[in-house]
Amino acid sequence: MSESKKERKRIAVNARLLQDGKLEGLGVYTDEISKRLTRSHPEVDFLLLFDRPFHDRFIYSDNCTAVQLPPPTRHPLLWRCWLEITLPLYLRRKKIDAFLSLDGFGLPKSPFPQIIAIHDLNFLHRPEDLPASVAHFYNRFFPRFARTADQVITVSEYSKKDLQASYGLPLEKIQVAANALPGTRSEEKERMDNPFVQLTSGAPYFAYIGAIHRRKNLPRLMAAFQRFLNGSGSNHHLIIAGEATGHYRKEWAMLTSSIDRGRIHLTGRLSEEEKYLLLNGSIAMVCPSFYEGFGIPVLEAWSAGTPVLCANRTSLPEVAGNAALLFDPDSETEMCTSMEQIASSKDLRDRLIGLGKDRLTHYSWDRSAEVVWKVIESCLQK
Repeated sequence: MSESKKERKRIAVNARLLQDGKLEGLGVYTDEISKRLTRSHPEVDFLLLFDRPFHDRFIYSDNCTAVQLPPPTRHPLLWRCWLEITLPLYLRRKKIDAFLSLDGFGLPKSPFPQIIAIHDLNFLHRPEDLPASVAHFYNRFFPRFARTADQVITVSEYSKKDLQASYGLPLEKIQVAANALPGTRSEEKERMDNPFVQLTSGAPYFAYIGAIHRRKNLPRLMAAFQRFLNGSGSNHHLIIAGEATGHYRKEWAMLTSSIDRGRIHLTGRLSEEEKYLLLNGSIAMVCPSFYEGFGIPVLEAWSAGTPVLCANRTSLPEVAGNAALLFDPDSETEMCTSMEQIASSKDLRDRLIGLGKDRLTHYSWDRSAEVVWKVIESCLQK
């Protein structure tokens, strides 16, 4: 049969996290990978499944069809409703060849091949960092999703080994398609045009960017920074950019109610351009997290020409390679020492900036999308 007469394949994609202006880590991953898959494979029809009104920018190409299927998945009970009732009832009427879900969620039962991405198992190792209902859902259902899936994608070798050890998955069932630099980056600007340099009146500053919750270890970062100030007598500042997650907002507000707002600044959520400017003007980006499945802020810092200081836990040493100063996130002393080292040595800063630029070339959305496509293709051929 000629290629033109072959029936087109149809792939359903979980698009529930594609919310314009609200993309976080999993949403960015879904966006970047889905965009490339749909545009690189016009011979395939993609059915994008949203749980609420969607923006046209997520209809990436002519081979995409978008469908809104309620209810909005804002709570574990609604997650179950969407995965166990809404999606199965809808997809049962469609001739789907495969289901792709890049946010970890899966269908409990599936008559067609199912490929899911589980980025990390933070909920297994640190359930106390999450609302109890969320941690319970993840720990009850994610092992089931992983076992039911034909293939599992993850974002680092660390997470691959963790999935194998924790869920007993065969290594050949898990493929790594790493994160890469999100979005487009701004052109470098002069320091005098940088609002964050103006915020500190031209004084040097350390930066943190990312979500704000318990496993990010920000109270210890602030304590280490205060120790750095006390020991050095310097005029450095610390700028923390990010938005506290719902369950952590009250605790974060209490933790930050008594900080020195003259030296520690909280900016809230930033745009991609603002993040670039924040990092570009900083002396170093500090990532003190207890647990990361990947660690995208490390790439963002390198892209902005900024040295990286990061924890020596989970995936961070793998991602950072030799292009960062590593410290024990439980040790306020080690964190402070890394700040002292980077602040006192321009040669060290320049060396880490160069290594970071080289390291950044290891990560590419195009390569990761190709890995995902090969996984899909192998499932379609079974």
